[in-house]
Amino acid sequence: MPVQRKRIIELALENLLGEKSRIDAEIAELRSQLRDEEPSSKRTTSLTKTKSAQSKKGKQNLKTSSKMKQLWAKARKAGFTNLKDYKASLGQ
Repeated sequence: MPVQRKRIIELALENLLGEKSRIDAEIAELRSQLRDEEPSSKRTTSLTKTKSAQSKKGKQNLKTSSKMKQLWAKARKAGFTNLKDYKASLGQ
């Protein structure tokens, strides 16, 4: 590649990278302004609802998990390898 063409490409690249940095800074500033305008009460309310819903779901999962562990322990103690047969034997 001729030296002059290489230098032109390098200069064009420098210029474009400079513009990219300027544009990225402007985008960051605009996003910051959007965050500042959003009411904080709206943000915390949605976060609170999400956390409480996750907490309830987590508690339900733990409860279900412990009940299933107990059921499997009883089934194994009775000599069963699947819950379908164990539950069928309970119904008799």
